Amino acid sequence: MHHTASTAPSNTEQEIHLRDYLRVLKKHRFIIVLFLLTTVVSVGIGTWAMTPIYKSSIQVLIERDNGPGLLEKVGLRYDPQFQETQYQIIKSRNVIERVVRQLHLDIQYKDALSKHGWFTSVKNMLGDKSPQVSQHDQLVQKIVSRIVKNLEVEPGKNSHIASISYYDPDPEMSRRIVEAIAQAYKDELLEMKIQNDNYSLVKLSQKANEEKKKLEKLEQALQQFVRDSDVITVENKVAVIPQKLNDFGKQLADAQARRAELEEQYQQVISRKGDVAALEALPLFASNPTLRLLQNKLLEVDKKLAELSKKYGPKHPKMIKAMHERKVLLDEKNKEIRKIIELAKNNLALARASEEGMKRVLQAAKQDTQKLNEQLVRYHALEREVETSRVLYDALIKTIKEQGVTQDLQKVKVWVVEKAITPDKPAKPKKILNLLLAVILGSLGGIGLAFLVEYFDNTIGTPEELESRFQVPVLGVIEDISQADNKEVKKYLYKQPHSSFSENLKMIRSLVLLSAPDHPPKSILLTSSIPSEGKTTITVNFAKTLAMQGGRVVVLDGDLRNPSLHDVFGVEDHKGLSSYLAGTAELKTVLQPCSPLIDVIPAGQIPPNPSELLGSKKMKELLAAMEKEYDFVLLDSAPLLSVTDSLTLAAMTDGTILITQVGRTSNDMLKSSLKRLHSIDASILGIIMNRAKISHFDEYNYMGYYATSYGDSTV
Repeated sequence: MHHTASTAPSNTEQEIHLRDYLRVLKKHRFIIVLFLLTTVVSVGIGTWAMTPIYKSSIQVLIERDNGPGLLEKVGLRYDPQFQETQYQIIKSRNVIERVVRQLHLDIQYKDALSKHGWFTSVKNMLGDKSPQVSQHDQLVQKIVSRIVKNLEVEPGKNSHIASISYYDPDPEMSRRIVEAIAQAYKDELLEMKIQNDNYSLVKLSQKANEEKKKLEKLEQALQQFVRDSDVITVENKVAVIPQKLNDFGKQLADAQARRAELEEQYQQVISRKGDVAALEALPLFASNPTLRLLQNKLLEVDKKLAELSKKYGPKHPKMIKAMHERKVLLDEKNKEIRKIIELAKNNLALARASEEGMKRVLQAAKQDTQKLNEQLVRYHALEREVETSRVLYDALIKTIKEQGVTQDLQKVKVWVVEKAITPDKPAKPKKILNLLLAVILGSLGGIGLAFLVEYFDNTIGTPEELESRFQVPVLGVIEDISQADNKEVKKYLYKQPHSSFSENLKMIRSLVLLSAPDHPPKSILLTSSIPSEGKTTITVNFAKTLAMQGGRVVVLDGDLRNPSLHDVFGVEDHKGLSSYLAGTAELKTVLQPCSPLIDVIPAGQIPPNPSELLGSKKMKELLAAMEKEYDFVLLDSAPLLSVTDSLTLAAMTDGTILITQVGRTSNDMLKSSLKRLHSIDASILGIIMNRAKISHFDEYNYMGYYATSYGDSTV
């Protein structure tokens, strides 16, 4: 079944993977919901506890006027770093200190910000030797830091308009401060321009001298390269090279195609060498006129032999002559076939040699082309450098000569395009947005936590995972009926004949019987890795399922250390399997009927040596006798990882079914159990996944649909 799934189309694999993800989400839905609610409640409490913050903004247009001089002419009018530089100036300490002085904030916030913290008090007590700063300067630094922290400058999209915003708990104060920042920014630019005017002219002159020296060096380098490389000849060669490379490429492609065709033809011949009929079917041989002529002659001789054989015996002269003629034709035919094979081999060798020759020619042409292109690229690069340097030098000289150019070189124009207003609604916190983000993050976090929990869960997963990992078939998935008492477990199959529990047991019965249609297993061992995985419950109900088909079933309690089968069937346990194996009881006294088709042999008294009793010759003889008397022999045994009793019984039975409990049996436990069974070459019929929440395994519970739709609740 899983081999078929592995060869299914890719969209089916994606569908299976998606179903696995949904199964994980459904399995851990409570974790997801709990994480989501915790996140939303926490964010909600934090949002409503925050102090409302108001935002006031002013829109300013910031442009750089380069004038009609140098930068406009050489295409550098737009400076991508200019706008960001202006934003940093707006947030600079010089601008903010102007605001503090303009609004007298040092006086307004004197009492609120002049208190020293505990860290400052401890430093003073210990005799801090750091440079002393006056209290007024410390106060101004605190106010500046606070304003910078709450200041925001945002560039306009595809424009030179910037938005200056300030956040403050007082809406009126936020408006006053943002207006003062815009004015302080203008004042700071004016002061910077005055200091920069004289410096600009000096720097331009120095730059012009540098460009002059650079231009002279570049012109000399260009002339030297022209003399050394013979640039005119290089350009003529480069013009004809593309057509030459194209021709060589086509010839190489033709040679490769011819070689591939002959190689395929020769491989077909080699793969059929020794098989004359297969060789003759190839187009290379079928199209050969000589071979066709020989084949026709052979047909005529065969026809003649058929006619002569009706009249004469094999030693008749005419028959001998015809046979000799046929042999001669066959020799000529084989000789012609060898000639065709040798011809195909020679043609392939010639095609390979032709291909290699074209490769060498093309490679040499490419190397020549690359060398010529490098020289031409170098020439054009030097030419561009000279032209760029000449244009820049000429522009610098012209700019310096223009009267008043230095006055406009660094001029920045600032206009207020939208005044600030006093906000009437707080900008923070954004309650709806916070809650929406909490829902999104809570959902994603819950989903991530669910997958994390699933990742660290080492218990057995889905049937597909088990079969893929351990290469053992999963016979079925059984729902959890562990809350039912022993009497209910015994009658569950009859009370709920169309439940998923019952239908899945019937499916397991069919799979076990069909595992070997000619010789289905008669003696079956049911065991588990660890105690309390439900093997006794499965054993009892599996016996009833087998009996439903009319077969006689005997159930042996092979768990001589912790027997429980007698409680489920409601039979006496004074004498049982241990008594019979120890020789203290007869078989007829320990064999107890439970129904017309089911008999039980309980464990009996717990012996001191259960392993020795179960491995005895008498146990083997008992199983052989039971197999003759009954259609099916079921053995309920001790857990595999606890003792060796189950391994002893597994070696005696036709097959073993391993019971696992979903959510409890780990992959390591199952691996160890299977390893022990494989070590004794036990026949493993499959695995039953017990006590599962059937909603997690819908693909193994389709029978429940028919039970509720078409079945009755009673027998």
